Amino acid sequence: MKTSKIPKFYEKTLGERLEAIKEFAELSEEEMQALKKYGALDFETANRMIENVYSTFPLPLGIATNFVINGREVLVPFALEEPSVVAAASNAAKLSSGFEAKATAPIMIGQIQVVKIKSAQKAIKAVKKNEKELLGLANAGDSTLVKFGGGARKIEGKKIRTKKGGDSTLVKFGGGARKIEGKKIRTKKGGDSTLVKFGGGARKIEGKKIRTKKGGNGDIPSAG
Repeated sequence: MKTSKIPKFYEKTLGERLEAIKEFAELSEEEMQALKKYGALDFETANRMIENVYSTFPLPLGIATNFVINGREVLVPFALEEPSVVAAASNAAKLSSGFEAKATAPIMIGQIQVVKIKSAQKAIKAVKKNEKELLGLANAGDSTLVKFGGGARKIEGKKIRTKKGGDSTLVKFGGGARKIEGKKIRTKKGGDSTLVKFGGGARKIEGKKIRTKKGGNGDIPSAG
């Protein structure tokens, strides 16, 4: 039976440690070769992860043993430079009966504040009423993102009060947006507004003035 309890793991040679990890995780020879390189993060991979890459910074990669998480035996990798942490984690896990863990869905939130509205509540209702259409337009911008489980999934509205501006509406888009940028623009009729772009989700979301049945103007965001 596979177990994370590997006696005296710290006393084993490098080869013995790698062999124990290979057997536990059922690693291929290709994966083992990557572990032996001591620099598995090549430039091409690093350059896709962050901007302006010029090198990489290696850290020791250690294994904490004795862990049982959600009833499953696991070996936990630690990448850090501080001594005793891996040993302390392994000892704590050895003394425990196991750990329970859970995580929320990987949802990223983008927020748009719609200002100078007559009725925040009416604006929120208008957003919810058009939610399906807005989500459809947002997700039409990146079919690949949607294919892999990303994209906009829900829209929420919240009334907030600012010190100088009175009531406004905070509109939140939940989904797989990868970046958000704001740009100040001037309309033909005068006055400033904000164009908000969601990379990987909506192509753009802008404010649109509407007139409610009972009178008065409101603002709802529309995706294009």
